[in-house]
Amino acid sequence: MRVNFLEFKNYRNLHEGTVEFSSGINVIYGENAQGKTNLLEAVWLLTGARSFRGSKDKDLVSFRADYARISGAVEAEGRENEIKITLKDNKRMAEINEINRGVATNIIGFFKAVIFSPEHLSLIKGSPENRRKFIDAAICQMKPVYAVQLVKYNRTLKHRNFLLKSISHSPMLEDTLEIWDKKLAEYASVVIEERIKYTEEISKTAEKFYFEISGGETLKIDYASWEKFKGLTKNEIKEFFVKKLQGSRKEDIAKGITGSGPHRDEINISIDGKPARLFGSQGQQRSAAICLKFSEAQIATKAAKEPPIILLDDILSELDEKRQNQLFKLAGEAQVLITGCIKPVMKLKHKNFFVEKGKIFTEE
Repeated sequence: MRVNFLEFKNYRNLHEGTVEFSSGINVIYGENAQGKTNLLEAVWLLTGARSFRGSKDKDLVSFRADYARISGAVEAEGRENEIKITLKDNKRMAEINEINRGVATNIIGFFKAVIFSPEHLSLIKGSPENRRKFIDAAICQMKPVYAVQLVKYNRTLKHRNFLLKSISHSPMLEDTLEIWDKKLAEYASVVIEERIKYTEEISKTAEKFYFEISGGETLKIDYASWEKFKGLTKNEIKEFFVKKLQGSRKEDIAKGITGSGPHRDEINISIDGKPARLFGSQGQQRSAAICLKFSEAQIATKAAKEPPIILLDDILSELDEKRQNQLFKLAGEAQVLITGCIKPVMKLKHKNFFVEKGKIFTEE
């Protein structure tokens, strides 16, 4: 997959302009707060996903502007298509080849990218929620139908929690819990099964990458609930979860919240058998996070039979030349967009872009 051309208007501090990328390595450099990450973020939005920085849609529109627009000529499955994302009234709407696709999330899976930014160190040292979001986002890009099931799970969970809080005032509502338990278990079985499959696959890939980068250390990723569901079918997982909800019903009513399920599960990451979150050095945690993201890219490549775009935000500065070369070796044939404060000295062929005050200058 490739993004050949990007046009933007009123996007953060990128007021209006165009960029033509090379099919290989693209280096975007300049001082801090000039717009480098904004450019990377604009490319990411072409996937249909939300900002990887956690920003609200309204914050992506330039100050005093009514809307923002991003348009990209992208290659996928051997064809060039135009993806247009419009941000207006706190909504993201999408078009593909001038055909309205509605909200941007409807196009997730059409065009794929993998992003690594300093915020992704939270994959290792942050909360379990960060690791769940990483796994879920990766699966959603490969299997858009999973995104639908995940939304249904979260929506049903919200309804169940509301009901649990209401029971303290209206005890007769407890009889309706059984309906919501079955619904929640149905969607939970899909989420759990897909997470287990993906975690197993990414662990194998990341272990190989990390072994090469670290010089012999062992990285492991496992879904904490895996042992409970080992060898179970989707229906068996559903039945297990229904019984679990029934067994914890009194406790859930007392607390007014659903205490177990995929929304509470942990993905464990260890280095040489020790939790990376607690015992990994900053260098180990960073390398582990990078390996997870490149593993995500390789798995996506297998699924789509072509590599996704790899977006790397501000990571070269902390890597020596040897590790930089290892990094680009992992990228393989993928198109790479990478940001940094200074122009790197690289032997590999690449195209440079200098960013200053929201303006992008191409260096041939």
